[in-house]
Amino acid sequence: MPFYATREQMIKAFGEREIILITSETGDLINDEVLNLALDDATSEIDSYISKRYGHTLLNNPPLRLIGVCCDIARYRLYDDAAIESVRIRYTDAIKFLEAVRDGKNNLGDEIADAGSTGRVLMTAAPRRFDRASLRDY
Repeated sequence: MPFYATREQMIKAFGEREIILITSETGDLINDEVLNLALDDATSEIDSYISKRYGHTLLNNPPLRLIGVCCDIARYRLYDDAAIESVRIRYTDAIKFLEAVRDGKNNLGDEIADAGSTGRVLMTAAPRRFDRASLRDY
């Protein structure tokens, strides 16, 4: 599943040393499994807010603000109960931003708002099992 933020964006936002410290038990390498779980949790949390407003979730080309929000939420999750005050404040601010988006007080951008609403209903179905050609001899 794609995430709103990547490993590289987390490193750029908070530094490789911090990401190592909050993902690894040994403190020598980033534990990608742990990091991906936090990014997945953050992405799901974001989706729970934005889907209420936009009627869909965003997986392609998220706006920069959403990438930052994802990084802040994932970082908070990785700190678990040991989150320092600045990490808690960034998480709280991220949630307030998402609540404002959900409530229509903030916007993710015009291109995002238009992406999920084409004004048309599209349907897909499995191919027909029986058609005129297959039933011709009956």
